[in-house]
Amino acid sequence: MKTRIRIFVSIGLLVAILAASPEFLLAQNSGGRLFGDLTITSNASSASGEEYVTVDRQPAVSGRSIMSPSEVATSALTSAKILFAQTGSISISPNTRINLTFVNSSIAGDLLAGEVIIETAPNTAINVFTIDGAITTPNRNQKNIVKISIENGVTRVTTLTGQAMFNKVLVSGGETFPQTTDDKTADSDSSKSGVNPAVIVGILGAVAGVALVALLVSSDNEDNPTISPIR
Repeated sequence: MKTRIRIFVSIGLLVAILAASPEFLLAQNSGGRLFGDLTITSNASSASGEEYVTVDRQPAVSGRSIMSPSEVATSALTSAKILFAQTGSISISPNTRINLTFVNSSIAGDLLAGEVIIETAPNTAINVFTIDGAITTPNRNQKNIVKISIENGVTRVTTLTGQAMFNKVLVSGGETFPQTTDDKTADSDSSKSGVNPAVIVGILGAVAGVALVALLVSSDNEDNPTISPIR
């Protein structure tokens, strides 16, 4: 009888120790969510007190794990990158704040300020919301690299690889939406510097017409020579 009691007590103590361990608690609270590894890069030549990254408004250091959901913010002189083992990564520029949510099949969140570049592995979706709308990926079966930035209160989406969808507008690789005035001016200058094929055809047609008229006139003069009257 005493032996059985000791066995039950030992099992109870073992369960209590495991339940109190951080690893056990994280495993129970994660709910199948992924963890990301944080790397911090300082853009300052020396410590100025302005290089920091916060996770849920608490100072963070490189190497720590990020659990979903988390709010990540960078200072003016600091950038960060969160690497996910199977789904991809997110690079966070200085002066950026984003509420991140990530699971096995997507990298998502609310971008509140700044700029991020999200790189996804195949079969991973992007679902990011800004004040202007939603950014998603129409083709999850390919690798997608998408830059999302908020400039002067306006969201801009640039697709570096693959495709992105911004408010039902398809943004293919190498494209940016919406375009700025500078982008439109560059496109206009580029089109002006090129030669319009229709113009070339028109010029060639005009030259050919002039040559044909000259040939007909010359032939008519040979067939009907002008005879000077005899005085």
